[in-house]
Amino acid sequence: MISYFIQKKLKEEAKEHSRKGMMITTGIVLAGVGSFIAYKAIKKQINSVEEELKYLNDVELDEFEYCDKVYSLNDEKEKEEKVDSELEEKVNEFNSRRISCENCNDATREEMQHYLNITRDSKNQVEVDPSSYAEGVYDNYDFYEEEK
Repeated sequence: MISYFIQKKLKEEAKEHSRKGMMITTGIVLAGVGSFIAYKAIKKQINSVEEELKYLNDVELDEFEYCDKVYSLNDEKEKEEKVDSELEEKVNEFNSRRISCENCNDATREEMQHYLNITRDSKNQVEVDPSSYAEGVYDNYDFYEEEK
């Protein structure tokens, strides 16, 4: 009887041990399959990016024909650089001609008062003809008539 119980207990332990082994094996297989699928997906993404880079860096695609004239991307870059340099030259020229506080003296109060007095005097000396502002003066003009 004791031998029967011992044999039964050994069989249960063997069964339980085989289940654990099977679970571990299944886990390892599933992890391996998952990592293989992830590897393939990453490799496919890398290959597509490399293909795009090859396309963008291709020397033959640097020139293309448009309206019976060959344009080059390098020519476009040179034109942009030329325009940029011309613009920079114009800005520098403008800035060099601009009056700044560094290269001119500040006007004194007496100088400013002198210019204001000259302006007032010239304003008072101007004679205005009041007849030029009379009503109805603008009605005397002839209108343009279209020729038929």
